[in-house]
Amino acid sequence: MILCINPNCNKPENRSENRFCANCGSELLLAGRYQVITKNQSDNSDCEYEVKEVGNETIKYLQTLISNNSQEVEYFHKTAEVLKQLNHPGLPKVEIDGCFVYFPRDKTVPLHCLIMEKFDGLSLDKYLSSKSLLNELSKQQENYSIDEKLAVNWLQQVIEILQQIHNHNLLHLQIQPANILLKQNGNLALIGFAKPRINKKIPFIAAYIPPEQINNNTVPQSDFFALGRTFAFLLTGKSPISHLELYEPSLENDMPNHNQNQDNWHNYASKISSTITNLLDKMMSDAPINRPQNAQEILQILAGLNPIATPLNVSQITQNPSIPVTQKSNFAWYFLFNWIIAIASGGTIGGFVGFVAGFIAEFLLGAAFKNTTIGFIFGGAIFGLITGIGIGLMQSLLLRQNGFKLRWWFLVTILGFTIEGIVGVLTGNYGTQNGLFFIPGLAVGMCQWWVLQRHVQPAFWWILASVGGGGVGVVINKAVNYYLGNAYSIFGIILSLFGFAVVTGFVLQLLLMRSHLSTSDKA
Repeated sequence: MILCINPNCNKPENRSENRFCANCGSELLLAGRYQVITKNQSDNSDCEYEVKEVGNETIKYLQTLISNNSQEVEYFHKTAEVLKQLNHPGLPKVEIDGCFVYFPRDKTVPLHCLIMEKFDGLSLDKYLSSKSLLNELSKQQENYSIDEKLAVNWLQQVIEILQQIHNHNLLHLQIQPANILLKQNGNLALIGFAKPRINKKIPFIAAYIPPEQINNNTVPQSDFFALGRTFAFLLTGKSPISHLELYEPSLENDMPNHNQNQDNWHNYASKISSTITNLLDKMMSDAPINRPQNAQEILQILAGLNPIATPLNVSQITQNPSIPVTQKSNFAWYFLFNWIIAIASGGTIGGFVGFVAGFIAEFLLGAAFKNTTIGFIFGGAIFGLITGIGIGLMQSLLLRQNGFKLRWWFLVTILGFTIEGIVGVLTGNYGTQNGLFFIPGLAVGMCQWWVLQRHVQPAFWWILASVGGGGVGVVINKAVNYYLGNAYSIFGIILSLFGFAVVTGFVLQLLLMRSHLSTSDKA
């Protein structure tokens, strides 16, 4: 028997030889190769299935999403793209064509589909339940819990997995014992990806979801909160779903017959070192700023407790061989594309407004002071200032959206372009008209270098990139004016912005990859 995944189909069961659903007429062979055999879980917005690949009978997971919310759809497809790139033993593999959109016969709503590798193993909640059942059968009163040595080993494995997806600006956001799998070889795997929507009606929310996630304001530290709750449960056998008061003592204060001797999860982890309990407490802090700021911080603490267990060798975490790419797996071409758009749009809008404002200032101040040089200086400064606001704003927004918090970037960009504007008008089109040559991009590059050099070594490449990008922009602009005439000067300016953006964007991406700078780094 195979199943139809049309959410509006009330009789999804079909015979294996059917190509189309006997009830609704929707296609049963997904992406031309998969048949759905089991429905594992269902929600209003998504479903989980098991599918088999026709021909080799390989069983895989199918995750679907029904949503018109652009953020949810973007997260779903971003998850697919990251999993396609990574080839980590603790992450489900996704083939290059493993993400697609399926349209049921009634075409009422499209289904976003993601086919993932299926691991054989036991989820940690089932693992603990089975051990607790054995305790009960052997007449032991306490719930089963793992020891500290195993907890350190497991926690290190999961943190290493999280480090990989966080480095690709992807958050899991659904970490709980049911989504961590103990594979048959004894290692852990992280599952439960591509579920952007939270069902606030189930107890899981209060148990494993941090406060900021409920308010749709997620950060990498949101995953650390859920992981901290998960391992506190594994070490005590006390699930936060049924014993939330142990993890949020304020709840116990509101309970009748409250005892002044406050009960918390520490009381059930007496054999666990203070290093681990303090680490988990920090991971479960209400405020993200009080949690570990990145995965490496947690790994360093764990390394002191388990020096034998070391992080996976970098060579073990490779690009998925099924993805035919030539660049390094961490290079994000979408970032370069967005960087080009940011500079082109910010420079075009800011430059146009700056040109008009600068021209007016040049005329008024020149007349007021009866000195054309003063008018030129102020006009150039205002032109550079507004252009810098446009480009700096777009660059800063893009950097923050991709997890790079470079404090002062916006302000130093404005300063650099203001200097460029002043020197540019004083030298006359960067000096090419009066023999005095000022290198374009130098001032902006040096100002932004002041921010980058605290994160990137060697940062001087950024100055060279800015100068090179500025030079490319000038050459493009002059080539357009020479071959097409001054009537196309605006077109030349826009193209020059693209040239500047390509050079600087490529170098910046390489520098950020080298620094491993993330949202947790403080500028």
